[in-house]
Amino acid sequence: MTAGYGQTLLGSLKNASRPPCFSKTFPAWFTTDFRLAYAAGLMDGDGCISLVKGSRATFNGNRVYWYIVVTVGMAKKGLPVLEMLRSLFGGKVEKCRAETLRHAAKYRWRLHGRGATTFLWAICPFLVLKQEQAQLALRLEELRASIKRGKSEKGQRWWTPEKEAEAEQLHQRAKELNRKGPD
Repeated sequence: MTAGYGQTLLGSLKNASRPPCFSKTFPAWFTTDFRLAYAAGLMDGDGCISLVKGSRATFNGNRVYWYIVVTVGMAKKGLPVLEMLRSLFGGKVEKCRAETLRHAAKYRWRLHGRGATTFLWAICPFLVLKQEQAQLALRLEELRASIKRGKSEKGQRWWTPEKEAEAEQLHQRAKELNRKGPD
């Protein structure tokens, strides 16, 4: 259940020592709730919550799988903030665009799977603009967790047609919400 992941995260954040970049960037009063609210603000402004569908060939046909990806992208000036997210929640920071004459280099923090679920569960109460996307992603994770693993060498999940249809609906709604441009 996703609540367990979030409870573990919150407990570890309250008891954790400050990451090196955190002590240089934020004052002592910046508590766990402030960190989560700050992370939620970054997600609302510069983040993306994606529900990703993939398929893999197996010995008896293609198998569908689903996972969650969370990203926050910023120019090089925002790199310390992305490193803070990585130190608090895991994931990785990667360069996604080189510096040009017109633009600074761009970086992104990326988190997927259970780490993304934990992160979304923790920041969901603080989200404003991306609340629905987060709830869709958390529902997808609940759906994934409810599916029994099959008898394959990797123990992959076997989706029933009903649950696959629900996952597809969640995916389509998330795509609508993530669409850029005017409403």
